[in-house]
Amino acid sequence: MRLLSILLNRIIFLFFQNILKKNKVFKGKHLGESCYIFGNGSSIKFFDLEKFNDKIAIGCGSFFLHKDFNKLRMKYYYVGHPLFLYKFWKNPYSQKYEINKTGKMYYKNIHLNGNITFFLGLSNFFGLKSKNIKYVYHFGKVSLNVSNADMSSGFSSMSGSLQGMLGMAIYMGVKDITLVGCDYLSNPAISGHFYEFGKGEYIGKDKIFFQDTILSIDKDVNVSVVTINKDQSGMLLKSVDYQTLTGGNVKYKENCEIISFENLKILESLNLEYKISNNRAEIF
Repeated sequence: MRLLSILLNRIIFLFFQNILKKNKVFKGKHLGESCYIFGNGSSIKFFDLEKFNDKIAIGCGSFFLHKDFNKLRMKYYYVGHPLFLYKFWKNPYSQKYEINKTGKMYYKNIHLNGNITFFLGLSNFFGLKSKNIKYVYHFGKVSLNVSNADMSSGFSSMSGSLQGMLGMAIYMGVKDITLVGCDYLSNPAISGHFYEFGKGEYIGKDKIFFQDTILSIDKDVNVSVVTINKDQSGMLLKSVDYQTLTGGNVKYKENCEIISFENLKILESLNLEYKISNNRAEIF
């Protein structure tokens, strides 16, 4: 089985190496610069995104659904999921093959945001074509280490969206990274997504997530996490609370205030076990 995997990855390399080599233009492109990395955590609901438009940004997940998304200097977007943009897919929750409504949502938003470069997992190459799409692939070598990933060859930082975005930023030469909405890296950590109903839940003080990833970051790269208030701190990372960073006060907004009714209906229909409303009848 391992021999078959090695052979398959060699074939993939032969066919797609020129596609991946195009990513060399991003090597050191933002050398010495600062950036924001946006996760999809529920803390986003407390923040005014316009306060984060002083630096370029990297996003992921369903972040493009936020009403204030275009107020950011969003330059790059990571979509590492394999076989994600085809008509049919295997739902990761139900484990059933079904019409891919999630991929359709991404398809639409990739085209709507032509000014943003989307980095997709290479297995989506035949699923979607657009001028603002680039591809990355790991060639079977997935690692939690984000400091040695090569976007033009074996991009090993594909174990998750956080690793993918950190790997991209470091490859591009960014030296100061501020994590926003990456709530598993705050202490206490918070569960939930900004597009779900409610404020999320604290999931344990001093509980460590992504330890290997955080410890792999080169010491000359400064990484900090934004917390809702001073009662939280960073887990393994430096932290800064929202008010100290931006000068503004936190103000909680429910998902229906920051995502359109149409997009909430789409999220509710995806069959991905998201809690979009406290009462499903409010959406339908």
